[in-house]
Amino acid sequence: MLVGRERLLGDWAMELPEGLRHAKAEAEARVRTAVVVAWAGEARAVLEVADAVRDTSAEAVTRLRALGLIPVLLTGDNRAVAKSVAREVGIAPEDVIAEVLPQDKVDVVKRLQGEGRSATMVGDSVKDASVPVPGPIWSSPWARGRMPRPRRAT
Repeated sequence: MLVGRERLLGDWAMELPEGLRHAKAEAEARVRTAVVVAWAGEARAVLEVADAVRDTSAEAVTRLRALGLIPVLLTGDNRAVAKSVAREVGIAPEDVIAEVLPQDKVDVVKRLQGEGRSATMVGDSVKDASVPVPGPIWSSPWARGRMPRPRRAT
Protein backbone atom coordinates (compact mmCIF):
# COMPACT_ATOMS: atom_id res chain seq x y z
CA MET A 1 0.00 0.00 0.00
CA LEU A 2 1.18 3.48 -0.87
CA VAL A 3 -0.23 6.57 0.84
CA GLY A 4 0.91 10.12 0.12
CA ARG A 5 1.01 12.92 -2.39
CA GLU A 6 0.20 12.51 -6.04
CA ARG A 7 3.85 12.98 -7.00
CA LEU A 8 4.67 9.88 -4.92
CA LEU A 9 2.74 7.88 -7.51
CA GLY A 10 5.25 8.94 -10.16
CA ASP A 11 8.06 7.41 -8.10
CA TRP A 12 6.24 4.11 -8.49
CA ALA A 13 5.31 4.56 -12.19
CA MET A 14 1.63 5.11 -11.38
CA GLU A 15 -0.74 7.83 -12.50
CA LEU A 16 -3.84 9.29 -10.91
CA PRO A 17 -6.92 8.27 -12.95
CA GLU A 18 -9.24 11.05 -14.14
CA GLY A 19 -11.95 10.33 -11.55
CA LEU A 20 -9.45 10.53 -8.69
CA ARG A 21 -7.84 13.60 -10.24
CA HIS A 22 -11.28 15.24 -10.06
CA ALA A 23 -11.70 14.16 -6.40
CA LYS A 24 -8.27 15.62 -5.59
CA ALA A 25 -9.16 18.94 -7.26
CA GLU A 26 -12.45 19.09 -5.33
CA ALA A 27 -10.65 18.48 -2.02
CA GLU A 28 -8.14 21.21 -2.79
CA ALA A 29 -10.94 23.59 -3.80
CA ARG A 30 -12.37 23.07 -0.30
CA VAL A 31 -8.90 23.99 1.07
CA ARG A 32 -8.18 20.44 2.19
CA THR A 33 -5.14 18.26 1.68
CA ALA A 34 -5.67 15.40 -0.75
CA VAL A 35 -3.86 12.16 0.10
CA VAL A 36 -3.67 9.46 -2.56
CA VAL A 37 -3.98 5.76 -1.67
CA ALA A 38 -2.69 3.07 -4.04
CA TRP A 39 -2.26 -0.68 -3.93
CA ALA A 40 -1.66 -3.49 -6.39
CA GLY A 41 0.03 -1.07 -8.77
CA GLU A 42 -2.71 1.52 -9.14
CA ALA A 43 -4.19 4.55 -7.38
CA ARG A 44 -7.57 3.65 -5.92
CA ALA A 45 -8.65 6.42 -3.54
CA VAL A 46 -8.19 10.03 -2.52
CA LEU A 47 -8.56 10.88 1.15
CA GLU A 48 -9.43 14.42 2.20
CA VAL A 49 -7.78 15.66 5.41
CA ALA A 50 -7.65 18.95 7.25
CA ASP A 51 -5.76 20.13 10.31
CA ALA A 52 -7.47 22.24 12.90
CA VAL A 53 -5.55 25.36 13.82
CA ARG A 54 -5.07 25.62 17.58
CA ASP A 55 -6.83 28.48 19.34
CA THR A 56 -3.48 29.76 20.63
CA SER A 57 -1.68 29.84 17.27
CA ALA A 58 -2.60 33.40 16.26
CA GLU A 59 -1.56 34.67 19.70
CA ALA A 60 1.77 32.82 19.42
CA VAL A 61 2.43 34.47 16.03
CA THR A 62 1.57 37.88 17.52
CA ARG A 63 3.99 37.28 20.40
CA LEU A 64 6.77 36.23 18.02
CA ARG A 65 6.24 39.42 16.04
CA ALA A 66 6.39 41.43 19.30
CA LEU A 67 9.86 39.92 19.82
CA GLY A 68 10.89 41.28 16.42
CA LEU A 69 10.73 37.89 14.70
CA ILE A 70 9.13 37.14 11.34
CA PRO A 71 7.22 33.85 11.53
CA VAL A 72 7.33 31.72 8.38
CA LEU A 73 4.91 28.89 7.68
CA LEU A 74 6.95 25.98 6.30
CA THR A 75 4.66 23.07 5.48
CA GLY A 76 4.10 20.03 3.37
CA ASP A 77 0.51 21.08 2.75
CA ASN A 78 -0.56 22.42 -0.63
CA ARG A 79 -0.37 26.18 -1.24
CA ALA A 80 -4.10 26.83 -0.84
CA VAL A 81 -4.21 25.10 2.56
CA ALA A 82 -0.99 26.79 3.69
CA LYS A 83 -2.21 30.26 2.70
CA SER A 84 -5.54 29.67 4.43
CA VAL A 85 -3.80 28.65 7.67
CA ALA A 86 -1.38 31.57 7.39
CA ARG A 87 -4.25 34.00 6.98
CA GLU A 88 -5.97 32.52 10.04
CA VAL A 89 -2.91 32.88 12.29
CA GLY A 90 -1.59 36.18 10.93
CA ILE A 91 1.35 35.09 8.79
CA ALA A 92 1.88 37.13 5.61
CA PRO A 93 1.35 35.30 2.27
CA GLU A 94 4.96 36.04 1.26
CA ASP A 95 6.10 34.17 4.39
CA VAL A 96 4.42 30.92 3.34
CA ILE A 97 6.58 28.11 1.96
CA ALA A 98 4.35 25.17 0.99
CA GLU A 99 4.61 21.67 -0.44
CA VAL A 100 7.94 20.95 1.24
CA LEU A 101 8.76 17.33 2.04
CA PRO A 102 9.96 16.67 5.62
CA GLN A 103 13.46 15.75 4.45
CA ASP A 104 13.70 19.05 2.52
CA LYS A 105 12.80 21.32 5.45
CA VAL A 106 16.40 21.46 6.65
CA ASP A 107 17.47 22.83 3.25
CA VAL A 108 14.80 25.54 3.42
CA VAL A 109 15.93 26.60 6.91
CA LYS A 110 19.56 26.66 5.70
CA ARG A 111 18.52 28.78 2.69
CA LEU A 112 16.78 31.27 4.98
CA GLN A 113 19.86 31.38 7.20
CA GLY A 114 22.01 31.91 4.11
CA GLU A 115 19.87 34.95 3.29
CA GLY A 116 20.94 36.42 6.62
CA ARG A 117 17.79 35.50 8.49
CA SER A 118 17.91 34.00 11.95
CA ALA A 119 15.92 30.84 11.29
CA THR A 120 14.92 27.82 13.32
CA MET A 121 11.89 25.56 13.32
CA VAL A 122 9.01 24.56 15.55
CA GLY A 123 7.64 21.27 14.26
CA ASP A 124 3.98 20.38 14.36
CA SER A 125 3.94 16.76 13.29
CA VAL A 126 5.44 13.37 13.99
CA LYS A 127 7.42 13.64 10.73
CA ASP A 128 9.00 16.91 11.90
CA ALA A 129 10.28 15.27 15.09
CA SER A 130 12.98 13.49 13.07
CA VAL A 131 14.15 16.56 11.12
CA PRO A 132 17.51 17.79 12.51
CA VAL A 133 17.19 21.51 11.86
CA PRO A 134 20.31 23.67 12.20
CA GLY A 135 19.61 26.55 14.50
CA PRO A 136 19.74 27.62 18.09
CA ILE A 137 16.53 25.86 19.21
CA TRP A 138 13.98 23.56 17.71
CA SER A 139 10.94 21.91 19.21
CA SER A 140 8.25 19.43 18.29
CA PRO A 141 5.23 18.37 20.32
CA TRP A 142 6.01 14.76 19.38
CA ALA A 143 9.73 14.77 20.13
CA ARG A 144 10.30 12.00 22.67
CA GLY A 145 6.56 11.72 23.25
CA ARG A 146 6.29 14.91 25.32
CA MET A 147 4.85 18.33 24.82
CA PRO A 148 7.14 20.99 23.30
CA ARG A 149 10.37 21.58 25.09
CA PRO A 150 13.19 23.56 23.47
CA ARG A 151 16.33 21.63 22.72
CA ARG A 152 19.49 22.40 20.84
CA ALA A 153 19.78 21.07 17.30
CA THR A 154 22.67 18.74 16.68
